[in-house]
Amino acid sequence: MFAYSFYAWLFITVLPPYFGYTGAIVDITMGEIAQSVFIYLGIPFLAGAISRPIGVKLKGEAWYNEQFIPRISKMTLIALLATIVLMFALKGDQVVQLPGDVLQVALPMMIYFAVMFLLGYVLSKRMGGVMINPPRLHLRLLETILNWRLLWR
Repeated sequence: MFAYSFYAWLFITVLPPYFGYTGAIVDITMGEIAQSVFIYLGIPFLAGAISRPIGVKLKGEAWYNEQFIPRISKMTLIALLATIVLMFALKGDQVVQLPGDVLQVALPMMIYFAVMFLLGYVLSKRMGGVMINPPRLHLRLLETILNWRLLWR
């Protein structure tokens, strides 16, 4: 989480010239990037890290795993979808004006999701995993996407 500011500078300014692209000087400070990362990653991480010890201490592990986790899981999915809708609502005009840029970002991500999903599916099957119930196969793909989002956000 702490290296995001450095990565932004590295991938936007330093590395593009090595691949034949023009590097960009971005008018955003590393502090602003770190603040944004903290808001989107740090706060949820801290809330999760704090909720378990407090919840288990106050209500017990059975309550935490059987009551709290199922409820909070639904809320986190709704919050994620609301965030995505809000982001597209605020930047929808740019998405429509720059379809090439959208494809340039979306296509590698779609390939990544497909490869990770298929790789996970094939490897788990080869390792003796139980065949996934076909109606629940979409949940495995959603998990792949969410896990990727957690790694890179």
